[in-house]
Amino acid sequence: METRKCTVCGKEKPLSEMSKSYPKRCKECVAEHTRLVRQRAKNNVAEPTSKIDWEQRRYEIAIRAMVAMIDNKKINNNARLIALNAVEIANAMVKELKGLFV
Repeated sequence: METRKCTVCGKEKPLSEMSKSYPKRCKECVAEHTRLVRQRAKNNVAEPTSKIDWEQRRYEIAIRAMVAMIDNKKINNNARLIALNAVEIANAMVKELKGLFV
């Protein structure tokens, strides 16, 4: 009977106990890995599919915050004050968002 050594657990096993999808791993190790991956997926927030450009997000949030403050007729239309507040809002928002994705 031919055997192979599993690269995960290190045990010598018969070919019938080796995975066909992962030929260097035994079926038991593949099953355990699959269980772990599924459990992590169930418990965690999905990972973003692409890298987040935080500086771009900060810029977009600052612009939206400025527009909202300018549209709000209750505030003084001091451009410097609005810009500083918008950047402060964007910094706080990006800090919170990074906490979710890092």
